[in-house]
Amino acid sequence: MTTALKKGPLPPEGYAEVLATMTQLNKVGQQLSGAEGVHAMADVTGFGLAGHPLEVARGSGLAAVVDFAKVPVMQHALAMAQQDTFLVP
Repeated sequence: MTTALKKGPLPPEGYAEVLATMTQLNKVGQQLSGAEGVHAMADVTGFGLAGHPLEVARGSGLAAVVDFAKVPVMQHALAMAQQDTFLVP
Protein backbone atom coordinates (compact mmCIF):
# COMPACT_ATOMS: atom_id res chain seq x y z
CA MET A 1 0.00 0.00 0.00
CA THR A 2 2.84 2.41 0.69
CA THR A 3 4.23 1.59 -2.76
CA ALA A 4 0.84 2.46 -4.22
CA LEU A 5 1.04 5.77 -2.38
CA LYS A 6 4.49 6.47 -3.83
CA LYS A 7 3.44 5.49 -7.37
CA GLY A 8 0.15 7.37 -7.32
CA PRO A 9 -2.92 5.09 -7.40
CA LEU A 10 -3.73 5.22 -3.66
CA PRO A 11 -6.49 7.74 -2.91
CA PRO A 12 -6.30 9.94 0.21
CA GLU A 13 -8.81 7.78 2.09
CA GLY A 14 -6.66 4.75 1.30
CA TYR A 15 -3.65 6.52 2.80
CA ALA A 16 -5.68 7.30 5.93
CA GLU A 17 -6.57 3.61 6.20
CA VAL A 18 -2.90 2.58 5.83
CA LEU A 19 -1.78 5.11 8.43
CA ALA A 20 -4.43 4.02 10.95
CA THR A 21 -3.61 0.33 10.44
CA MET A 22 0.16 0.77 10.76
CA THR A 23 -0.24 2.92 13.85
CA GLN A 24 -2.46 0.29 15.47
CA LEU A 25 0.00 -2.51 14.63
CA ASN A 26 2.95 -0.57 16.04
CA LYS A 27 1.10 0.12 19.32
CA VAL A 28 0.58 -3.59 19.90
CA GLY A 29 4.24 -4.29 19.17
CA GLN A 30 5.32 -1.66 21.65
CA GLN A 31 3.07 -3.15 24.33
CA LEU A 32 4.26 -6.71 23.72
CA SER A 33 7.96 -5.89 23.40
CA GLY A 34 8.47 -5.93 27.16
CA ALA A 35 6.54 -9.15 27.78
CA GLU A 36 8.34 -12.08 29.33
CA GLY A 37 9.51 -14.57 26.72
CA VAL A 38 9.52 -12.13 23.80
CA HIS A 39 12.87 -12.42 22.05
CA ALA A 40 12.14 -11.12 18.55
CA MET A 41 9.71 -8.87 16.77
CA ALA A 42 9.23 -7.52 13.25
CA ASP A 43 6.84 -5.14 11.60
CA VAL A 44 4.99 -6.42 8.56
CA THR A 45 5.22 -3.30 6.44
CA GLY A 46 8.10 -4.50 4.27
CA PHE A 47 7.80 -8.21 3.61
CA GLY A 48 4.22 -8.50 4.75
CA LEU A 49 2.53 -11.02 6.96
CA ALA A 50 4.02 -13.99 5.12
CA GLY A 51 7.64 -12.89 4.74
CA HIS A 52 8.67 -12.11 8.31
CA PRO A 53 7.13 -15.16 10.02
CA LEU A 54 8.73 -17.37 7.37
CA GLU A 55 12.14 -15.81 8.01
CA VAL A 56 11.82 -16.20 11.80
CA ALA A 57 10.54 -19.78 11.50
CA ARG A 58 13.36 -20.82 9.21
CA GLY A 59 15.96 -19.11 11.38
CA SER A 60 14.71 -20.75 14.55
CA GLY A 61 13.88 -24.18 13.14
CA LEU A 62 10.26 -23.73 14.20
CA ALA A 63 6.99 -23.17 12.38
CA ALA A 64 4.58 -20.27 12.17
CA VAL A 65 0.82 -20.62 11.85
CA VAL A 66 -1.31 -17.71 10.65
CA ASP A 67 -5.10 -17.92 10.83
CA PHE A 68 -5.83 -15.76 7.80
CA ALA A 69 -9.56 -15.81 8.55
CA LYS A 70 -8.78 -13.62 11.56
CA VAL A 71 -6.45 -11.21 9.77
CA PRO A 72 -8.13 -7.87 9.06
CA VAL A 73 -7.97 -6.69 5.45
CA MET A 74 -7.70 -3.04 4.48
CA GLN A 75 -10.61 -2.26 2.17
CA HIS A 76 -8.47 -0.23 -0.23
CA ALA A 77 -5.93 -3.06 -0.44
CA LEU A 78 -8.73 -5.49 -1.26
CA ALA A 79 -10.12 -3.17 -3.92
CA MET A 80 -6.68 -2.73 -5.50
CA ALA A 81 -6.09 -6.49 -5.50
CA GLN A 82 -9.47 -7.10 -7.14
CA GLN A 83 -8.59 -4.52 -9.81
CA ASP A 84 -5.09 -6.00 -10.20
CA THR A 85 -3.56 -2.58 -9.57
CA PHE A 86 -0.94 -3.57 -6.99
CA LEU A 87 2.53 -2.34 -7.75
CA VAL A 88 5.68 -4.25 -6.93
CA PRO A 89 8.58 -2.04 -5.80
